Amino acid sequence: MKKAILLTLCLLLAAPLLAGTRSIDESRKADPDAEVSIELIAGKIHVVAWDRDEVRVSGTINDEWEEFEMEGEGDDISIEISPPEGKHRNIELEADLEISVPAGVELSFETVSSPIRVDGLRGSVSIETVSGNVDIKSDLEELEIEAISSSVDIEATSRLRSASVEIVSGSVEMDGDLHPSGDYSFSAVSGTITLRVPSNAAADYEIETFSGNIDNDFGPKPEKAEFLPSKSLSFSVGSGGADVVIETLNGTIRLESN
Repeated sequence: MKKAILLTLCLLLAAPLLAGTRSIDESRKADPDAEVSIELIAGKIHVVAWDRDEVRVSGTINDEWEEFEMEGEGDDISIEISPPEGKHRNIELEADLEISVPAGVELSFETVSSPIRVDGLRGSVSIETVSGNVDIKSDLEELEIEAISSSVDIEATSRLRSASVEIVSGSVEMDGDLHPSGDYSFSAVSGTITLRVPSNAAADYEIETFSGNIDNDFGPKPEKAEFLPSKSLSFSVGSGGADVVIETLNGTIRLESN
């Protein structure tokens, strides 16, 4: 009798957890360089490259979501998780998804607060978020990020020809190498921007802040304006290298050697 009562109590306690979660496991055939778009407002997302010609979404979402949709195949695939219309402010939305894609896809995100992690991709990534943190460890060619209040961490190689990162507050850290003809732009209002690259990488640097600080580990010191609190720094390493532009309103800018 005691065992039966204990088992019943365990089942009753577990029932809300089981009832409140849905498993997701869907796949679509995909071209090696397909366009893959992902849209949701909350939940954890991990995108990882694999060696199959398909896109797979696996993981769990809770029952507060209205609908999961995965559409298209071949060169264009979209993934969208929709909350109940007009009610998402009053409910707790949860998702924990792994999305496996061919390494060369063109990937785009639209989210509000989802933490995003991207591993192993070699194509391009575009992210729009309000407060979701971003962690990228990939061999990308192009990267574009727009965020309001996020922590952005990037590990890249010299394959990255183009990077544009804009935040209002938070932080941006990029650790990697510079492409010889790359174009890199980082801007923040009150955030901290740290660029960690080889000190001998050929590049032209244009750095400016209105009321923040500039710390340069491998080049000249910044110049201060005569009548304003602004500081600027313009210098080159080698010749014919990458273009690097970094701007903040009152955030700190750091150049460090890796």
